[in-house]
Amino acid sequence: YLDTLVPANPDYRRLRAAMQLYMAIEEDGGWTLIPKGGKLKRGVSGPRVLDLRSRLGATGDLAAAEALSTSQLFDKAVAAAVGQGVGAVRPLPTFRLL
Repeated sequence: YLDTLVPANPDYRRLRAAMQLYMAIEEDGGWTLIPKGGKLKRGVSGPRVLDLRSRLGATGDLAAAEALSTSQLFDKAVAAAVGQGVGAVRPLPTFRLL
């Protein structure tokens, strides 16, 4: 009976899908926290960008090839993925979008 009470709103379905994604990531061991440091923004480079690429790949915001890249540069692809993640129901709490 309760299944018939599920809201038909598409936002509810997206929220449920995001919840299932995060639960699957958690069950798989979660992800490594991005270490504290300077602001992550386009043009910055360093090992923290690799962690960010990995996180964005895990949430599906960054294409697999970009997520697996060894580039430490916060480039156009990473910037676009950050914008996509922030605009969706996928908060990335360890950094700010500038």
